[in-house]
Amino acid sequence: SAHAIPDSIRDDTSENRDEIEEGASAIVAIPSVSDHSLDADLVGLLHAKKCHLVSAQMDRDGFWRRFLDEPDLLNCESKAASDPSFDIRFELVDDFFALGYAFLQVQLMTRQLRYSSNLDLVGFQRMVVEAADHSARCQRDETRASLQRCFDMLLEEKNSYYPVDPDLMDVVLTAPSTLGQSLREQLSEEHPLNIHLTGQLIEQLARDNPEAMSALKTSVASGKVCLTGGLQEELPSNLTASETLVNQINRGRKTFEHHFGIAPTVFMRRRFGLHPSTPGILDQMEFSGVIHANFEDGKFPKASSCNVRWTGEDDQSILAIGDVPMDAADSGSFLGFGVRLGEAIDSAHVASVLLVHWPNRSCQSFQDIIRVSNYGPIFGHFKSLDDYFDNIYDPGYGETYTSDEYRPPFFQRSIAEQQAQPISRFTTYWNRHYRIQACRALLVQVCARTKIASEDVKRYQNDLGELQSQVESELNKLPEHSDLDSELQKLESEIQDRLAAIGSELSRDSKTQGQLVVNPHSFQQRVSFQTDDQNKQAKHQPPVVYADSYDRGTVWVVDIAGSGISEINVSKKDASAFQRDPQPAKKFELQNEFFQLDIDQKTGGIRGIQLHGQRTNLCGQQLSMRIPETDRPQEGRLNKARYAEMVSDSIETFNESRLVGKITSRGRLMDGSSEVGSFQQQVSLTRGLKYAEVHVKVEPSVPLQSSQNNYVCSRLAWKDESTRVIANQNESRYDVTSDWFHATHFFEILQAENKVTFLTGGLPYHRRVSRRMIDTILVCGCESTKEFSFRIGIDLPYSYAAAVDMMSPVIQIPGPVSGSADATSWLFHLNCKNVIATYWEPLQQDGRWAGVTIRLRETEGRGGKLRISCPHPIAIGQKCNFVGSFICSLEVRDEDPSQIEIDFGRFEFFEITLNWKT
Repeated sequence: SAHAIPDSIRDDTSENRDEIEEGASAIVAIPSVSDHSLDADLVGLLHAKKCHLVSAQMDRDGFWRRFLDEPDLLNCESKAASDPSFDIRFELVDDFFALGYAFLQVQLMTRQLRYSSNLDLVGFQRMVVEAADHSARCQRDETRASLQRCFDMLLEEKNSYYPVDPDLMDVVLTAPSTLGQSLREQLSEEHPLNIHLTGQLIEQLARDNPEAMSALKTSVASGKVCLTGGLQEELPSNLTASETLVNQINRGRKTFEHHFGIAPTVFMRRRFGLHPSTPGILDQMEFSGVIHANFEDGKFPKASSCNVRWTGEDDQSILAIGDVPMDAADSGSFLGFGVRLGEAIDSAHVASVLLVHWPNRSCQSFQDIIRVSNYGPIFGHFKSLDDYFDNIYDPGYGETYTSDEYRPPFFQRSIAEQQAQPISRFTTYWNRHYRIQACRALLVQVCARTKIASEDVKRYQNDLGELQSQVESELNKLPEHSDLDSELQKLESEIQDRLAAIGSELSRDSKTQGQLVVNPHSFQQRVSFQTDDQNKQAKHQPPVVYADSYDRGTVWVVDIAGSGISEINVSKKDASAFQRDPQPAKKFELQNEFFQLDIDQKTGGIRGIQLHGQRTNLCGQQLSMRIPETDRPQEGRLNKARYAEMVSDSIETFNESRLVGKITSRGRLMDGSSEVGSFQQQVSLTRGLKYAEVHVKVEPSVPLQSSQNNYVCSRLAWKDESTRVIANQNESRYDVTSDWFHATHFFEILQAENKVTFLTGGLPYHRRVSRRMIDTILVCGCESTKEFSFRIGIDLPYSYAAAVDMMSPVIQIPGPVSGSADATSWLFHLNCKNVIATYWEPLQQDGRWAGVTIRLRETEGRGGKLRISCPHPIAIGQKCNFVGSFICSLEVRDEDPSQIEIDFGRFEFFEITLNWKT
């Protein structure tokens, strides 16, 4: 490199001329990159003095091979190359190169800190020549001793202005293709290694490469290798539930412990997946630290220093290495290695470097650093990450990053790689996730009503755990044929039958037939469903909000308490009906008691939504196709593109009883005079519900490009450009400030006095194309699903609960009910509606239901005090972390021993365990 050329050669050629004339023959190495920095007169002088010029060598191996091929360059006779002692002479050549690299970097560190060098250059040069002389005489020990003195001089020079040793961590990434010979060769290194693995890779390694697995176990047991990671599989965690991350960590921990007897204490991901919810979860999983870094595409926030306390959105934190890792295989990044250390020293007075590479794939400069570390801590010592976090400097204050600062590459990558179902795989995942969550909650209801924890309950819990893991695994790779839905449906039926049998036993003396409508969630649901019985019940009699019959049965709108059951007497007759109430659907118009929705006659989309008594149009919606005008990126926020127009061919209006009105529009998507697709969109509105439900079917008639800029979308538009847009991330919420954003559950348009909530139904990818329009991507790339559902809510009080309600099926269990009157009951009640339960697990002892474990999440960013009412008196209530360690005791209320109270923070994700009194 040009930086490696001594100042005397570049700036004072006269002095070099004198040295060349006085000396004997010389070998001058001129790297190609330094050609432009050399003085022409100097090059001519070198030729005149018959010096050996070695130039145009792009790497060290080629440079050194030149000497081995021409022994005369080293004043060696050709026959010496065949002498065994000849190898001894060149055994430490790489150590000499490492010395040169160390000399360069120490000088760069000195300049970075604005110091002048104190190195005794004359003495240093004399010692280098002495080491070379010993090497020429094949004196191995004497050569090492002289080299050691050279490195000691550099260390003394470095310590004169920086007496602290930097920490170096060698991190080895793994993939399915690197688990064989390359990994075994990597394990032969003598310095501490940190190997990143997932549970899935461990299982593959044990199955396919037992020799490498055995070598790895030996290295781990000896302490030479530190295992990092912690996940069973690396899923796109930014688009999944927090429960999925907890499950993947628990599964990964079991796999690590099974094969190695230990679990990793340092969390790390190779694929993108960190987000603001991660620190709190990792802290509760008892990780000692995390590598806050990104090893693939996507935008990632950069920390202010190498050591940070990463604080999440819930104000919980964990120690992290926040500096950008160095690619140990990229020789270019090592040119400024000393500068990097100097900057870290200058800003934070500490320095640590994460050096990352694949097994047995690193550049020569990285090997130089390893060799330098064997002679002394000029650049610091190599450490395991376990040791590093055990002795890390804790800054005492946290660094917080918003969700919008993490921009995952999932969508771009899935389109570029032509992955199957890049969008609908997430809608499928969320639907299955909430079905499994509902089954867990129903198991608790079964135990609560019988007080007996049978072996079937244990089997159901194990089956649900297996199904959850399979559902999560399909996010990475969709199988051609999946039986998950049929398996899940079978398990749902069995659990619901158990609950129905309990209800029948409690109502065995009743001859009244009805419906048990079950709410598996911790918050109240208002659901709409239909039965085959015809009933004209119009009175507002809780839990029934509305009911009305038509020729195919009865439509019900019912309130169900959180974790409760509503008993509906479907055989009860009431002569009254909605004789004076208007029909919910008219021509091009839908309305209920909350708002009115108009359909555009030309497009078939939603022209506007208005509250009664107001003229303000809250929003409109249309389907469209975005067609890029060019594949080349344009300057500005978005690529230039045109949008296809939605043209309606027919619009049908019909009323499904006096409660539900529907308007179905069919038509084409037109790009000028060319048809690019067809559509069918049905908008329905139900009395008592504050949202419109939209079912869409689109069929592109032209192939979509493999580009994220060519897609079919649903566009939501509004009038006010000053509105604030908020979207969900996991179970929390954040302000949208970028064009592309992710929202698996909802995004909100906060207007002056009203709030429009778009409930996505699991559709994850959205694009804000202007300050008053958002595209929700429906079809792009190789997406095969063409039917989607979403909702548009007006002034919904709790958006996350409404989104969960949408993606959860209404659980109906026909059978006898306890009495003639409709009734509702509950098992658990949470007084804070911004806190939801994400996980339920019955606790068993001696064959009886002894308590329950509940994980809870705050969803609105507001802390407070939560009161939980339970079906049994509480003996002990504890708050624990996610591995079961005790945190604090919960307060059981004296006036009601079935209630406990607990303080919670904003967006806090926590676990409680309640044990009943015997």
